[in-house]
Amino acid sequence: MTGIDFQTSTEGIFAAGDVRSGSTKQLVSAAGEGAAAAIAIREHLRGHDAHSMEAALVGAQAKR
Repeated sequence: MTGIDFQTSTEGIFAAGDVRSGSTKQLVSAAGEGAAAAIAIREHLRGHDAHSMEAALVGAQAKR
């Protein structure tokens, strides 16, 4: 389930389209939600500095 900003209960994870609760399951709606989710993701990323994001990515790759 997501909030109005398309973010799930896991910080930094967003959902759009058919996977969202209450979605109308139509192509046009999914495309619109995808665009809105992309804007929400951009705003989320603006709240994190590049160094901490890079450290998180490197840590995630090391776990693979």
